Amino acid sequence: MQDDPIDLTALDPDADPSAEDRFVGAVMARVAAKPNPYPMSADVLWGAWSVARPVLLAASIVIVIAGVVLTRESSAEPRGPLTVAESLGVPMEFRTLGAGERVR
Repeated sequence: MQDDPIDLTALDPDADPSAEDRFVGAVMARVAAKPNPYPMSADVLWGAWSVARPVLLAASIVIVIAGVVLTRESSAEPRGPLTVAESLGVPMEFRTLGAGERVR
């Protein structure tokens, strides 16, 4: 068995000051050499369409929610009395009389 420590200086990434520049340069050269599989078109219609999609999505969600709320409100029965006479318990015969008529 040896008592000498193992020399690992060859594995030190900071030993060569230009190693980082060479690594970054090699990666960037590979990126630049590869063609873009999804080229971005930059015309007026593309810009309008990219803005219109989120707006149309938000508008459709608002329309659906409004439709659900209106449907529920139209089918729901009244929760309480609609007039003061109903809330006081006035019979229906007296509620249908006109303002100038008398009860006989």
